[in-house]
Amino acid sequence: MVLVVISSLLIGGCNLNILTTKKVDTLTESPDVTMVGQLAKLGDGYVLTRGDGSIVDVDSKEVDLGKYEATGVVVIGQYSGSTLFVSKIRSK
Repeated sequence: MVLVVISSLLIGGCNLNILTTKKVDTLTESPDVTMVGQLAKLGDGYVLTRGDGSIVDVDSKEVDLGKYEATGVVVIGQYSGSTLFVSKIRSK
């Protein structure tokens, strides 16, 4: 009887997917980040210069970054590679 139950579980395809967890793809997915800095045009794109002097490439398909050029801003977005894609922006 016990052998029948065990073999039916093995043959029946016991679903073990419930024991696995979803791994986050850090190359294509990132959580929202908030940054404060000065937005400036550089070539064809924009950069955010932060208070510590670090420079972050920024881009957006949702926000017109040109409206905030040369102003202090707070941006919220997600990284794709080394570029921060801005979803929300406001003046500082």
